[in-house]
Amino acid sequence: MKHNYVLEGTATMIGTIIGAGVLGLPYVISKVGLLVGIIEILIIGLIILASNLFLAKVVLHTEGNHQLTGYAKIYLGKIGAFIMGSSMIFVNCGALVAYIFGVGQSLAAIFGGDALYYSFAFFIPASFLVYKGLDFVRKWEVYLNIIFLTIAGVICFSVIPKINMMNIAYTNLNYLFFPYGVILFAMLGGIAIPEVKEEVRKNKQYLMKSVLLGSLIPIVFYIIFSLAVVGVTGAETTEIGTIGLGERAGPWMIGMGNLFAIFAMASSFLTIGLGMRQMFNYDYNIRKFYAWGLACLVPLILFLIVRHFAGFKDIIGFVGTIGGGVEGIIIVLMSLKLKELQKWYHKLLGIIIILVFIFGMVTLIS
Repeated sequence: MKHNYVLEGTATMIGTIIGAGVLGLPYVISKVGLLVGIIEILIIGLIILASNLFLAKVVLHTEGNHQLTGYAKIYLGKIGAFIMGSSMIFVNCGALVAYIFGVGQSLAAIFGGDALYYSFAFFIPASFLVYKGLDFVRKWEVYLNIIFLTIAGVICFSVIPKINMMNIAYTNLNYLFFPYGVILFAMLGGIAIPEVKEEVRKNKQYLMKSVLLGSLIPIVFYIIFSLAVVGVTGAETTEIGTIGLGERAGPWMIGMGNLFAIFAMASSFLTIGLGMRQMFNYDYNIRKFYAWGLACLVPLILFLIVRHFAGFKDIIGFVGTIGGGVEGIIIVLMSLKLKELQKWYHKLLGIIIILVFIFGMVTLIS
């Protein structure tokens, strides 16, 4: 049973983290260069890993079922809960908007036609699964992860012969901070940790392993995927990386690349949508149906508005930098209130994490 629990928990973390962000990574990394981009993925990925482990400790040592807003209220009071709640709504609504947007674009790239109709075709069954709850999402999560990781493996290995070393060697430090927001967005997954706690039956060992593996695997995957896509498309990398890869690597890659994108975003939509529904339900005592409406219908309405004046990369970059930064800072502040995280090195690491998030927000604003 141990391996099943860890597998399910790890799948939930991976499914939440790897979503729309992976599709925007190749584009922003192509601007700064692969080698520098990989270093940024490692640094930001390890920062988020530490933040996730801090949060896992909080989840383990706090009684009751909560989402991040509930934990913030317990450790930081009403102000902390308000800031966390606002940040979660901003980040996760933005993520769900990006997934609705991205799936529509990917389906249109495969079949042709208006992306808007495909977005609706995706939203209807996905939001239904979110309404059904954790058991339905958990069953689908493992299968979706297996499918999209398998497709990703096929894509990466098949394009190796088409990689151009000039694309790998390229560097432009004028774009040094350009990838920050998209990378941060691509790494976010803290909302899944309360769900993982329920999946592993509150077992400390299982939860920490799930969070550790579920945070490390996306880092490795992002590096391999970015290397494969940017290595082939270089300066011609598109905002949704798999679309440009398909145009460069042949017609079959259009289907494979965009199928990968669809499964990745569908998996994240389910977990994040459920996390939002749980937040409204657990932390704000809103009835299930209305909590589902806030979690799913509000992002749909925002998508219909935002799609007229913002691109895919713009959405995830802005949401990642501002919302992800605020959410990360609150996670660290409430984690350091925990008795188990009072050592000097915990505090030092917490300060470093906070400074990284602040730096990212200042860079965007300036």
